[in-house]
Amino acid sequence: MKKITPDKFHFNDVVLYAKCWYERTDNVFEDLKKCLEHDNKYIVWPGMKPRDICKYMLMCLDEIYSFLDENDKKNNFWLCSHSSFLDQIEHRMHFYENTYEEAIVYTVLGILGCLSKEQIELIPPKYGKGMRRIGCMFRNEMPKSMTYAEMNRMAKKMFSE
Repeated sequence: MKKITPDKFHFNDVVLYAKCWYERTDNVFEDLKKCLEHDNKYIVWPGMKPRDICKYMLMCLDEIYSFLDENDKKNNFWLCSHSSFLDQIEHRMHFYENTYEEAIVYTVLGILGCLSKEQIELIPPKYGKGMRRIGCMFRNEMPKSMTYAEMNRMAKKMFSE
């Protein structure tokens, strides 16, 4: 796999969201809409439907696929074949009782969340007033007492290593 760089990949904030760098709410579609809006490369509108978000998530997956070599495409982890992707969607719909749109979104987020530092270079998140707060993998949110400066220092430290 070729390393994914920010100049050739346009879903930086979506990957940061998948890796829990942004606070999550109960509405994954609204969260992703904010990520797409923050990336400033996509047109978002107030009445976006879950199906519209799914389209962008599939576009993100297509961009990831463009960095894979032939050996990677044979690895079922990436769900490169339509058959394996649809199998995973059906599994999520049945096992987790997700809607079709939720299953697509969570499947793509699962793939994005597993990207390593060796596979993708990300632009660090920037936190501030009117923007999102830092997320947390195992709790719903970080303490509200954490300042934006603290969040930005934490992100800068993690991304410089």
